[in-house]
Amino acid sequence: MKLFHIALALVGGASIAVAQGTDTCTSPTVIAGAGPWAFDNTSATTGTQGQTEGICTQYGSTVLKLDVWFTWNATFSGHAVVNTCGTTGVDTKVAVYPGTTCPTAGTALACNDDACTGFQSTTNAFPVTMGQNYVIQIGVYPVGTVPGGTGMFDIQNVVPPTNDNCATPLAIAGPGQYAFDNSYASRDLAFGQNEVVCLIGTGVSPNYRDLWYTYTAQSSSVRVSTCDLVNVNSNFTDTRITVYPGTSCPAANTAIACEDDGAACVIQPLTTDLTFTAVCGTTYLIQLSNYNPNASVFGMLEFTEVGAICDTPSVPFCLGDGTGAACPCGNTGAAGHGCGSSAFAGGAILSSSGIASDETTGTDTLVLTATDIPGPGLFFQSNGLAPTPIPFGDGLFCATVGIMRLGVVFPTSGVASYPGGLTPNEIHIAGAASAGQTKHYQCWYRSVPGLCSANNYNLTQGLTLVWGP
Repeated sequence: MKLFHIALALVGGASIAVAQGTDTCTSPTVIAGAGPWAFDNTSATTGTQGQTEGICTQYGSTVLKLDVWFTWNATFSGHAVVNTCGTTGVDTKVAVYPGTTCPTAGTALACNDDACTGFQSTTNAFPVTMGQNYVIQIGVYPVGTVPGGTGMFDIQNVVPPTNDNCATPLAIAGPGQYAFDNSYASRDLAFGQNEVVCLIGTGVSPNYRDLWYTYTAQSSSVRVSTCDLVNVNSNFTDTRITVYPGTSCPAANTAIACEDDGAACVIQPLTTDLTFTAVCGTTYLIQLSNYNPNASVFGMLEFTEVGAICDTPSVPFCLGDGTGAACPCGNTGAAGHGCGSSAFAGGAILSSSGIASDETTGTDTLVLTATDIPGPGLFFQSNGLAPTPIPFGDGLFCATVGIMRLGVVFPTSGVASYPGGLTPNEIHIAGAASAGQTKHYQCWYRSVPGLCSANNYNLTQGLTLVWGP
């Protein structure tokens, strides 16, 4: 009772004392605003309504014992949480439903047992509309002889994370640590809740307070981890990570990997360490959740490339295969190639392999290869493209802005690669390329005799790459 009277004195409102809740959901105590309001379930009974909600399955029970009821009229639109943390000594369990009276089974919007030290409750965030009514059920932990008591609760207007739903995942740019906080996250009930690969530990598959991410693999295997990286002062550090193919809400039982407790996590053994086999350049959907239905966790989510690093992806431009601008004299090349030459009717093609890096990590292995060129090729780089392809000799010239010569290479059996030739500098040196820059590449080559003019030269199609660190 002492805590209850102190709370009343702090908020200074005698009117709060009357909002203590009724023992039946047929006539809940009416409240409005943010609160705080008093509750008293010292002498409450356990009703029959609101006792079988799936969302309330916490510590093996759906029951809210010794429950009292309130009807709240929302004064804002958005998302709300009902909170008893820090305002009572009662081991509370709280549920929320739409409406003004006894709830229909299966309609609970939010539920929570323990969210903070002391076993009090903060529900997950649930959507509310100004002027609409919601029923709040406040009970106690249903196992054993936990007593009721008095205390306070309030309703907070909160903003859920933008990636609270699998339809709006957060795109991760690359390896590194990324802050997360699922305090106001909900459980995405329709997706990722019954995956067979998540039947681990105690054989429980639900994922609570889940957050969603997309990540594009840059190697043959990826490590996703919260290992020893979550809030140290909490009892609730029990995270879980699930990986799905694709970028949108997953179909049932499509998860390719799931992990709960990480064997490598020494300081926080209930945090998660997962490594999955990936396909270079493929994007995956990542679900970060809690094993514990009540917990809210904040910390860092870490992505690490642990497999063989992928080649830097490239995007073609200036195609002479008839899909874009016409070649100078109708000398259309093969699909993906430049314009046709007198030696190779399908034209030449430029490809890339390796990693485009400014070598701060020592990984510049980028190689440009021109195939089906009959004479020496000049590999060159540009900072920008012409508005439209320019007919040039027997080919199309597009990489025209800020041109830098990389080097001349003589072909062997129609194939030439750079670095090579007489000036085989790494491409980031020859082209002064650095992390974050977009560069464009083509190869000009001799082709005798010419098809369209007496100039006797042609070009491959082009490639665009983004340089990394």
